[in-house]
Amino acid sequence: MTGAPRSRFVGRLAKAVLRSAPDAPPPLVGVWSAAPSTNDLAKEAARGPGGSVARRSVFVAERQTAGRGRHGRSWISPPGGLYLSLLTPPPADGERDAGSPAILPFVAGVALAEAVRRETGLGVVIRWPNDVDLEGRKVAGVLVEAGFRQGGAPLAVVGFGINCAPVEVPPEEREPGRPDPGWLPPETDRARLAGALVAAFHKAFDLACRSPAGLLERWERLSPSSFGQPCQLRLEDGSELTGRTDGLGPGGGLTVALDSGGRRVVFVSETIRIIHSRHGARPLSRWARSTGGPVPPGRAGRARRPPRDGTPAS
Repeated sequence: MTGAPRSRFVGRLAKAVLRSAPDAPPPLVGVWSAAPSTNDLAKEAARGPGGSVARRSVFVAERQTAGRGRHGRSWISPPGGLYLSLLTPPPADGERDAGSPAILPFVAGVALAEAVRRETGLGVVIRWPNDVDLEGRKVAGVLVEAGFRQGGAPLAVVGFGINCAPVEVPPEEREPGRPDPGWLPPETDRARLAGALVAAFHKAFDLACRSPAGLLERWERLSPSSFGQPCQLRLEDGSELTGRTDGLGPGGGLTVALDSGGRRVVFVSETIRIIHSRHGARPLSRWARSTGGPVPPGRAGRARRPPRDGTPAS
């Protein structure tokens, strides 16, 4: 790998990440002033001679020159943001369903929302499947890449992109109806946020291994727009349907109760537009900060969903 870590905050960030998992600290914490993609750095390390010890390692860049989002979208990654990837180990035999790549996007979404809430006090929320929004604008996202191996062991890279500084979207990349990205307050401590994010990921992963239903229930509590929110579906023939979101469905899709009757389960985020109501504008209470956050404002009165028996399938 190339690229020398030179930023002033490198030492603080490395210490924060190492302290995030005192019982099993990452074997490698690499910080680059610039890199094409932190996910690519993680995969390069996994496939290299020392790949067998690279699992649980953390890769951070102060900016990305070729950052990626889901479905081949570019992720604009200017200086001042936080771009971090984790190389996650395969689950133990008894935890294979919980740790499979199918549930990792939900693990990552929970970790990302809870870390941002804890470090900023802002009531950010998850938008299916794992974008994190503040007042209806995307401030952070996740890219999970699986399906590669090192020494026969399946691996996955979980990449996080967090806007901690203003993001300018080039005119040619703007999409009609899609709001411009948002960003966290400029006083956000990126080093502390990185440590909180790694700690939250391992906590959420452990919860998924013990109780997949518990992890998905946690996700639902952090995603108010996944219940009762007006939305529009765009079908392959160009027609549109309207309805309201109705929680997670089989395979981790988003269920929509159609205005015309019936239900659909959506699996591709590009086919649905959720009409936002600007959840998460108020700071969290002290209790919410200390516990990782209850149901965001305006959702406390909604009845909880019954526990789930299964996990999303690929």
